[in-house]
Amino acid sequence: MLLPVLGLGVRGWQLRLMSFLFCVAVMFFAIYVQWDWMKGFRWYATAVVPASFLFAFGVDGFVRFVEEMFGTREAEPARWRGWSRLGIGVAVLLVLLQVPGNVAMTVKVASGPDASPQQVRQRVNYVDGLRDRLHVLEPWVDLDVDQGAHLWWSDFDMMDIAGLVDVPFAHNKFERAFVREYLFQERRPDYAHVHDAWARTSGIPTHPEWRRDYVEVPGYGSSTKPHVGNHIRRDLVVQGEWPHGEARRAMLEGGIVAWGPWVPSEPATGRKVYVEVGFSSTHAAKQAAADDFRALLFAADADGVKAVWDIPPGYDWLPPNKWRPAEVFVGKFDLPVPDTMAPGTYDLGLLVLGPDGAPRAPLTGEDAELGLGVTVPGEGVPPRYSPAEVVYPQALTVLSVEDRAQAAIADREAALAEAKAVRCDEAEDSWWHAVWHRPGEADWRRQHERAIAPALADCWARASDEVEGEERVARLVRAHRWDHWSDAYAERARPLSDTLYTEGEAARAEARWDDAYRLFSDAVAVWPPNAWARHYAEEARAFRLGIDPASKAKEAAEQAERAAARKAKVEAAKQKRALAAEEGVEEEGTVPEDAGPEDAGPEDAGREDAPEDDAPEDDAPEGAE
Repeated sequence: MLLPVLGLGVRGWQLRLMSFLFCVAVMFFAIYVQWDWMKGFRWYATAVVPASFLFAFGVDGFVRFVEEMFGTREAEPARWRGWSRLGIGVAVLLVLLQVPGNVAMTVKVASGPDASPQQVRQRVNYVDGLRDRLHVLEPWVDLDVDQGAHLWWSDFDMMDIAGLVDVPFAHNKFERAFVREYLFQERRPDYAHVHDAWARTSGIPTHPEWRRDYVEVPGYGSSTKPHVGNHIRRDLVVQGEWPHGEARRAMLEGGIVAWGPWVPSEPATGRKVYVEVGFSSTHAAKQAAADDFRALLFAADADGVKAVWDIPPGYDWLPPNKWRPAEVFVGKFDLPVPDTMAPGTYDLGLLVLGPDGAPRAPLTGEDAELGLGVTVPGEGVPPRYSPAEVVYPQALTVLSVEDRAQAAIADREAALAEAKAVRCDEAEDSWWHAVWHRPGEADWRRQHERAIAPALADCWARASDEVEGEERVARLVRAHRWDHWSDAYAERARPLSDTLYTEGEAARAEARWDDAYRLFSDAVAVWPPNAWARHYAEEARAFRLGIDPASKAKEAAEQAERAAARKAKVEAAKQKRALAAEEGVEEEGTVPEDAGPEDAGPEDAGREDAPEDDAPEDDAPEGAE
């Protein structure tokens, strides 16, 4: 360690010393974070350039030593002494000696390659498509690995299972209580890529919340071997109730309930219409795959049917036989409006088909339970598309392209005006109606969001002045969601974060861990650059959940004590049996020789903090997959 210091003053000593110190820092980091478990020694990758300088200096020094030994150095100016032929040969030999090891390691890494950036980009694009199909308006929270490609090519709010860019995971790893709180209660990612080594190491799929709250969706990539392990949050597909009221509700045969359609903004002919349609099943608990159904949505006027669209229940990801009682599929679709649909008003209708293709007709009579604004074919009401249809009169208004553009502009300007008047909820609602006028037009949305986002951020920042406590925090977090560069936001968020941090320090000093965690967490949420608040929040979380070092050491000691007691019990049983065998008497009630953990007391039974498949593998996961 002192060699670079001893070399002070020699040729190139500054570069030697800096390169050496940089390599030492990289190695210290790798040791500090419990070794480099990734293929290709990635932790050391940042030291490659300075290490190459050190290697070059080392080769030069060794060559000059050999030249001195054999007397081949030529008389040259002291400023620069070149190598002799012998020296050049020695240098080439030293370089060639590095080739076998480097080639062997390259072959080893290449034989089981990690996902390349372009391969990860396929997943980024795939997940972006999921977000578009689900029409998620809030920032998309993504639980994954391969952070570099995700952060470069996406605007997702990333959660990192490996903990490289995720402070909570970095601090707490896969402690069961932590994963339950952070993953399933606090962040609740919209998408989670969990399978293979990471699934086993993290233990995420062993949590009951995982099976309850997440649904696997089809993979992407090759049709012969699609990339699996893709999950979305269940409530993005089904919810506890239909969010748009009871007015357009209809009961159908087979226990099916149809809801909607809800069309928030008028589309243009030849463009797309945004529509929400819902279904639920009163027989959900008893349904099998054979009871699944399909749905068609159609538009008609006095001249007949103008368009028919397929509306897959559960997006074909969560079919009706997988729905739970009281769950409602809230389907969000952007559907093409044919050029043949002239501007005007149209009826919308639903036709539900069973697995055999037979229509599921609406119930009639006392069982009909038709909501307001719903009609079915009957006496004096001829069918438009099928005798089993449900019709919603005048539910769709189609505009010309020019009128649709003006309507979108009016909603956008209304959003700006309402934001200026500090009516933030109304401003957001007007903006979304403007977006719904032009579904699928991402370029238009990005173009106008440049003006909308700062206005909404300023609105929520000013609105935070009207409230205190958690509501003030929530409004500033909302401002940050829209534009973290907003001056109005920064002027309020940073001082509040400092205040919360100071209060958190007082709670930390008094070991009030619940209060400390809330205060530090709010300080980070309000002003994310507050790095020490983030650190202390995780420290407080560990004490709250009993996963701090002292609590874990105590638990380990208790487990060791119980294990010792079990072992002593087994040994005592063996001695009793041996003594009984010597005396020719068989003892009753002795513990069998193979007694193990199952003989432990009731306090050891059913411990969910250490499931069989929750422990990390002996070999840490390599790479992304």
